[in-house]
Amino acid sequence: MSGEKLTPDKGPWEYGKLRGSVPSNDKCLEWYQPWGLCHSIATFCWAIGKRLYPEIKWGFISSHAHSIAVGYSDSEDESDVVMDILMFDKLTAEGSIAWVKSQEWTVFDSFPRYMASFCPNADVYQTFVELLKDSGMEELNS
Repeated sequence: MSGEKLTPDKGPWEYGKLRGSVPSNDKCLEWYQPWGLCHSIATFCWAIGKRLYPEIKWGFISSHAHSIAVGYSDSEDESDVVMDILMFDKLTAEGSIAWVKSQEWTVFDSFPRYMASFCPNADVYQTFVELLKDSGMEELNS
């Protein structure tokens, strides 16, 4: 998606780095699978998780290898739900987590903190987090 303008006539799959067969229509899951862009699509998975399971807290587990949205009710150490739109039919929830954890990984307990992780250095990251708090977006933590 690097710099490419998003248009309504193109499905998310068209922005992926690894293109397979063309999805049959915009109602099928394949339409929403931009292969190679897990770090970007994880935010969409987070939103789906929050919509389907609003009673639990949502965050992210991310590494260079893969990023996924995770929902947990008691402990960030153990996920209750994993949202991985790219690998759900190839890996179990445990498999998705294992893939993320196959490299150095980080837990992000909120949408703003995950987005801030894309900032180029610690000072910019901290400024971004503070701006989100000031803007009220910190409410996305719940």
